[in-house]
Amino acid sequence: MTGAMLVHDELIDHYKFPRHRGEIKEPHFTAALLNQSCGDRISITGRMADGVIVSCAFQGEGCVLSQAAASMLMEYIHAKSPADIAAIDAAYMQARVGVAVGPTRLRCVLLALETLRKALTS
Repeated sequence: MTGAMLVHDELIDHYKFPRHRGEIKEPHFTAALLNQSCGDRISITGRMADGVIVSCAFQGEGCVLSQAAASMLMEYIHAKSPADIAAIDAAYMQARVGVAVGPTRLRCVLLALETLRKALTS
């Protein structure tokens, strides 16, 4: 199996079996965003302790890219600080999903990250 196929399989696995899907009770931070261009939705809730994220979950609906990227992001951010989140960029998210996309689809890949940043700064 090639590296590209493994990345594709991981993307599909995160879409079919999302990690950290749900809602955190009594969250310290929360936000929801809609991708106006396609209708994808992501909401994120989470809790902080000692300056880092200790639990985080998402809910959403939309394409494979937006939902798998949200799942992948939720896995990555455990024990990360808001400064760590601010350092995550589009290149990281695109590399993480493993699919080269144009500007319209990049919005799908970045929707969860934008939602998380909004939640942490609101």
